[in-house]
Amino acid sequence: MDLFQSKAEEGGINPVALIDHYVWIHYNQNKILRQVDFLEPLPAFQAIDLGALAAGALTAKTNITNFDMYADEFAQFRIWTLDNVQLILYLPAGVPAGQLKTFQVPLSKFNALRNPSLNLTEICVWEDNRPAVIAINGSGIALSAVRIMAMGHHYHTVPVSATDPVNAKIKAGIQPVTHVWCSRAVFAAGNRT
Repeated sequence: MDLFQSKAEEGGINPVALIDHYVWIHYNQNKILRQVDFLEPLPAFQAIDLGALAAGALTAKTNITNFDMYADEFAQFRIWTLDNVQLILYLPAGVPAGQLKTFQVPLSKFNALRNPSLNLTEICVWEDNRPAVIAINGSGIALSAVRIMAMGHHYHTVPVSATDPVNAKIKAGIQPVTHVWCSRAVFAAGNRT
């Protein structure tokens, strides 16, 4: 089994790691070595309803608090919207996702049609470092609701001490480890290395 983020699988979402597997959590400038000790699938659920949105309007940046995790936990989500809006995603709340040099790539209702596995919408969240969204109603019709859906996996992890022999094996490439990107801040300040 290949374990990595954004894997294209029709009909669902494979976990990025399994129980007893090691993960490097990349959050901001930190790289945190953890071992998964619990894994739970999350069926499709409504993550947030941003409420009514007038034609041609946009919402304020809104935190998705339902994506908060407890200490030592991360989650892997694929997201989509039920309503005809574009979503600008921030992960964590202040850092744009999908940011190119002159454009920020939005998510839309049509992602599910063009990309049925939704792997291009996959994000991971470390602890309570929640993402945020702005919804844009580019149509000429007011919407009574802006609903964002999600599905994925929830993981609990335990730390791996610096003196644990597995540390050396991972650094030597002997022990497999999965990289889990929980923020885009590594690249936010122009650091492209």
